[in-house]
Amino acid sequence: MGIDGGTWDLILPWAGQGRLPHFAMLLKEGTWGTLQSTIPPVTAPAWTSFLTGKNPGQHGLYDFFEIDPDNYRIEYSCASSRKAKTIWRILSDRGKRVGVVNVPMTYPPEEINGYMISGMDTPDEDSPFIYPPSLKEEIWREVGRIRLDIHHLGYMNNDRKRDKVLKEFIEQELSRLKLILYLFERDPVDAFMVVFNSTDQVQHHFWHYMDPGHPYFDEKSAKVFGDAIFRIYQCIDEIIGLLLKKFSDETALILMSDHGFGPTSPRNLYINRYLEKIGILSLKDERKSISRSFSTFMSKIDHFLRLNLPPDLKRKITKLFPWARAQLESYLSFSMIDWSKTKAYAIEISSTSPTIWVNLKGRNPQGIVPSHEYNDVIESIRKALYELRDPIDGSQVVSKIYRKEEIYHGKELNKAPDLILSWWEGKGFMVKQSFPRRSDKDDVILEYPSGMVQGGQDWSGTHTPNGIFLFYGKEIKKGERIEGTRIVDIAPTLLHILKEAVPDDMDGRVLTEIFEKSREELEPIGYQSVSPEGEEETMDTYSEEDRLKIKKRLQDLGYLS
Repeated sequence: MGIDGGTWDLILPWAGQGRLPHFAMLLKEGTWGTLQSTIPPVTAPAWTSFLTGKNPGQHGLYDFFEIDPDNYRIEYSCASSRKAKTIWRILSDRGKRVGVVNVPMTYPPEEINGYMISGMDTPDEDSPFIYPPSLKEEIWREVGRIRLDIHHLGYMNNDRKRDKVLKEFIEQELSRLKLILYLFERDPVDAFMVVFNSTDQVQHHFWHYMDPGHPYFDEKSAKVFGDAIFRIYQCIDEIIGLLLKKFSDETALILMSDHGFGPTSPRNLYINRYLEKIGILSLKDERKSISRSFSTFMSKIDHFLRLNLPPDLKRKITKLFPWARAQLESYLSFSMIDWSKTKAYAIEISSTSPTIWVNLKGRNPQGIVPSHEYNDVIESIRKALYELRDPIDGSQVVSKIYRKEEIYHGKELNKAPDLILSWWEGKGFMVKQSFPRRSDKDDVILEYPSGMVQGGQDWSGTHTPNGIFLFYGKEIKKGERIEGTRIVDIAPTLLHILKEAVPDDMDGRVLTEIFEKSREELEPIGYQSVSPEGEEETMDTYSEEDRLKIKKRLQDLGYLS
């Protein structure tokens, strides 16, 4: 069971107070601990690393988006971006029957031995997101339509809409429970997984109502929404209790999250502005780029429409001019950059993805940095960013900057960003788009924005690297807490529980310490030699219309600006 964004920081106190009784029972009867997410702790690479038991350097999926190598256009990631086998494919190929529901980054669904219903990277309910296809009509008839989107999430600009969103969260999870109970009865499987994702969404948008120490704590609305996050965890706790009644004594249960959660930073960082200031990035003459006033106007219009139009109307508008919007999106992102004089640039469309790319000759379409200067450019950027200080307290703004080869390895390393900035450490920061500027005076690098959180657009809670895991079953130790577990360790451990050999190219390890038997008493871990040539997955990519639907969903969730 995936609990997206689940954090012990909230679960442990509430379970200890008796407010989450089923979590409390599992903590007492199972083995649990902190689950180290990917770097950065972002949904897309984290869930994919779980699915494959491999780091992004092997599976090739680094974020919700990637850069088209033939131009500077942003493309959105889905399962077709993944270049490694999932655990579900491995089990299917070995004759096991599997069921998968709502796991992120599984669209389009795999043709597995069992069934798969894709998660958040599904464009919409009309997409072919259910395998086998014949199952869709049956689910619609016997259970009801599967809702992918929360109706008001992208424009929660008043308490009435916020209250509707909370009710929809619970309705959606209870509807998902009804679905999986139906599937359990219809088609028993050897391994089943479901992800409940309302925990992630409610924490993103309601943290400042719960946390008095938050820089944007809303004392007035806290009286209404201060327990919003707890209410969702309480719903998940009740679902766990209902599911436990369906399990036999032979069933092993794994709870896990893709990352943890905490409050957002009060600071906004404009990385490309800083790269321009230190001479790494250059802007075009304004006459040769999209006009500043027009681009600002279009940005404001887009923001207003996303915040105020109902979802159905926004979908109709998107269908009218998908190509125009897609081209404008890329145009606004990079239209002001003079590539002939730019050594590196940042992708700033997501607050959780502060990555820097060297404009490398031979790799980028207008690259200017020769390979022999690559390291010098990288180190000059790192040095400058480490020297960036907060003007208020003098603290270091960026605590850690990773080179890609420090954290990733594998045949897909070439697709990784060259530098990854740690926005979650220390005082942290949020990423904001540097261009287009609204005025000539708009050169601030680091800011503390004033005002309140704008519902449906701004986040008050964000990801942390420390997720959760818990194993429960008759062969699992009781009441044990272990540390040092990584998200890539879950897949090989699951294979071992099912008495299946672990592919020898997985980065994760079998967590032998969770079992009651000692290492010497355990059944020996089997390994399977894997040929790299057999790892490629070929699937269809998004159509242009689907691409815009995914962009819209990520914006409503707050992942894209």
